[in-house]
Amino acid sequence: MNYRNKFLLDETTTAIIYSFIVLISRLYFLNNGYGLDPDAWRIVLSAKHIAHTGQYIVSRFPGYPFVELTYSLISNKGYFLFNFFTAFLSAVSFFFFAQIWKKLYQQSFIIPSLCFIFTPIIYVNSTNSMDYVWGLTFMLGSLYFILKERILLSGILLGCSIGCRLTYFIMFLIFPIIVYKNNRSFCEVSKLLITTIAVTILIYLPVINSYGIDFFKCYTTATPSLSKIIAKATIHVWGKVGFLSFIIIFFANLFILFKEKRFKLSLKQTIKSYDIFWILIILAYFVLFVKLPHESAYLISTIPFIIFILGNLFKKQLLYIFCVLVLFSSFIDFGARGIEPGMIIKDYESRKKQNEFINKSIQIIHKLEGKSIIVSGAYLPIIKVGIEEKIKESIKFIYSLPNENEYNKFINDGYKIFYLKGIEISNKIITGFDLQKAGSMEIKL
Repeated sequence: MNYRNKFLLDETTTAIIYSFIVLISRLYFLNNGYGLDPDAWRIVLSAKHIAHTGQYIVSRFPGYPFVELTYSLISNKGYFLFNFFTAFLSAVSFFFFAQIWKKLYQQSFIIPSLCFIFTPIIYVNSTNSMDYVWGLTFMLGSLYFILKERILLSGILLGCSIGCRLTYFIMFLIFPIIVYKNNRSFCEVSKLLITTIAVTILIYLPVINSYGIDFFKCYTTATPSLSKIIAKATIHVWGKVGFLSFIIIFFANLFILFKEKRFKLSLKQTIKSYDIFWILIILAYFVLFVKLPHESAYLISTIPFIIFILGNLFKKQLLYIFCVLVLFSSFIDFGARGIEPGMIIKDYESRKKQNEFINKSIQIIHKLEGKSIIVSGAYLPIIKVGIEEKIKESIKFIYSLPNENEYNKFINDGYKIFYLKGIEISNKIITGFDLQKAGSMEIKL
């Protein structure tokens, strides 16, 4: 008997153990607000409203019903449990990624899978209440079951993914082609399409019931500058260490391929493999990002497919170096002052400061006398969650003040106008109206 092999774990068990390690790596960051993104707090407001009234409202259009409805079941449980759901799903997404990697490459999954789950933008968004990781997890589950040829289950998970974020509809266009490539069966393709459509419609029924077809819209804000868009698509996704390592290793790998005269062979392998589908998915999401380049997290959907492509493109040693550097990029960064904390540390500290700012602001607002308007800007959903309807009826919160006429209307109705620190700047950028100049007062902490 080979006693050494007796104590070796099979790969599935190893993947499960690492999934638990991934979950543990998130726990420290969970009890610190619902996230920096105001949309996370809008999801909480939606969940609370659904739980208290039984009526569905979107957190923001076009609706994210699977997440909003699930959270409504735990609407009174606080930060930790909300964020734990996301963290748990990130551990599940690690497991699915690992299984897909084994299917595609028949080699060790540990380092590439850790690279995927510790990519800074994924790590940050697996510790808050946003919907990005939810959609990502169900999408990877759908792809895994396509490769396992369990099409019905794949369609259910793809429908759930679209129910988390409507942009996963892109997979609905690509995944059926993969199914056909694998087994040349229109019956299996039809099974995937019908199941996905049925599950998606079922999940979106509350949205359709509340809004009809008017939910097909989204909010837009001012387009960032080109330099900010580039930063959002690169260093804000991979971290500075991760993105710089990608550039260096990509060209090093390219040099090796040309030197060994394997570039054309590598290109042919890419065309014949699944990589052509991954490229289509990546291009589709980058087109969407260019149209609405507001959040780096919009590109989370591309990350597993970029790493899958690198699994074919990079030499094994170079791939592992890249993966390790991306992993460390969540914890270590560099800037003008030298070594800095990575994105997950910065996010945690920023969330802590945000919570302190909101709590102090609410304490001061409680002490205001008479009729007051609080211009809150992006802090509005955070304030609404924070006050939990305990504020005086004489105090009203608004997102912005658009012009002098609206301002004078409130003044004539006997209101004093206040704004949270920094909101006078955003209000002027968004509306052109200067709150400070008009005579509004800052909530002094």
